[in-house]
Amino acid sequence: MKLWQSVAESVNREAKKYKTLFLPEDRVDVGSSGTPIQAGEAYCRIWLVEMSLAKDVDWFKQRYPVVHAAVRFDRGGKSVTIPYIAAPGNLKELAKDNLDRVIQYNYPLTPLFPFNQGLVELQAGLFSIAASDPIGKLIETIGRFSKLLPVPELSKVIDLADPVYRGIEDLFDLGERRLELGYHQTFSDAGGGGSNTLKDGYFVAILAEDSEINTSQLCVVNDSLKIGSPGSTKVFMRDGKPLEGYSYMLFRLEKRTAQDWESLTSIKELVDQAQDAISAGKYEPVKTLLLPAIKTAIYRSPDVAKADRKPMVLKIEDYLREIGLQGKGERRSLYSIMQRPLPQFDAEREAEIATLEKLFAKNTFQPSTDLVRINNDNKTAEDFIQEMDAALDIGNWQTAQDISIEAARYYPDNREIYRYAYILAPSKVTVSPSDPEKRKNIQASRKWMKENWQKYRGNWVAVKAGELLATAKSFDELVVQLENTQGTLLTVIH
Repeated sequence: MKLWQSVAESVNREAKKYKTLFLPEDRVDVGSSGTPIQAGEAYCRIWLVEMSLAKDVDWFKQRYPVVHAAVRFDRGGKSVTIPYIAAPGNLKELAKDNLDRVIQYNYPLTPLFPFNQGLVELQAGLFSIAASDPIGKLIETIGRFSKLLPVPELSKVIDLADPVYRGIEDLFDLGERRLELGYHQTFSDAGGGGSNTLKDGYFVAILAEDSEINTSQLCVVNDSLKIGSPGSTKVFMRDGKPLEGYSYMLFRLEKRTAQDWESLTSIKELVDQAQDAISAGKYEPVKTLLLPAIKTAIYRSPDVAKADRKPMVLKIEDYLREIGLQGKGERRSLYSIMQRPLPQFDAEREAEIATLEKLFAKNTFQPSTDLVRINNDNKTAEDFIQEMDAALDIGNWQTAQDISIEAARYYPDNREIYRYAYILAPSKVTVSPSDPEKRKNIQASRKWMKENWQKYRGNWVAVKAGELLATAKSFDELVVQLENTQGTLLTVIH
């Protein structure tokens, strides 16, 4: 991205004009371990805590203050960039006579993300942009979209991040911009060495040269940058005073050992589905179908730290087994399940976990069909058919579809398996399940196919929302009977 490179070059070029440092843990009033983070063992979030604009620029009259930040990290083997822009409206407290006033911003620049591998890069800048009405409106628009990014569900953030970043690039191309204060740092894990290891705590960028500020006096009290008595004691908590006369940005890197479990939507939905199935007395399909799907989802999720995969599998499996044996149980959230103590596990379960670890080690795992293939060599055609029926009984169409593909690979000449594979084939659906109502209609049509295929064998059918609209001996004869084919399943039944 050209903006990333441009900001990096500007920061390096102007580096002598400002001071950047990570504040030692003994210069912060609240506990921060300052312990380097091991890859795969924690979750991170980066905050813009506080900022100040000095009176050295005619802010809001001739130039707009714009705070831009971008955080780059590895997610599931791919580099992602989360952008942010604070528009002038977000900085209204700094306007007019309030310049030189410190404002508590406390805004998350990123959602909570697992640090599993690679590097974490932070790029931030306080820019001034020549004021004009069109530029001001564009800044406000991009700012509103930018504020949508730090939501709990990281997968949704990724979808929006790229267009927001392109919008910021376009903004900076249109307006005459000037970097007033910049920060660029690359953090590595505990084994990376050097002073740039990823760790929790506060760091700051100040528009000042080394000779202007005694950095040993800098401290943080109540999320605010202060000048206080130097040394390792906490005297600065009493005599610390605001840092005045300088533009600066104060950041905080948050470290957490647990994810926001309820944000893991795909895993949460599978666990909810399993609980519903057990409540309906269908524990066996849960064991054979949903549990493998849950394990797959956990190990494939780029939003779960590596160290959490095993505990998640064991806790969820233990809970589902517990309520399955009872035949009922109080419905629990994913968060509640993850608060349970880690269950004891035997050599067999340990070996199963080791297999999962090996299977997913290279991130080359394909959709759930790959999991279906495990230990399939001794299965009969009837075994496959029973598994497909069990999946359909609990409404898990995708798993049934995956099993049908695998069954056809083992038994290509079996007429019953061919029938399942044909009906379940994804290419037959001509609508996209983009919302709950559409998904409901598709499920109804698929149910109709399962119940009525024998009656209409050899014919073309048009089915919508579980209702037969038309039937014919050919596709052309079928289509002429329909005014509109949108949302309609059109297929021939063999």
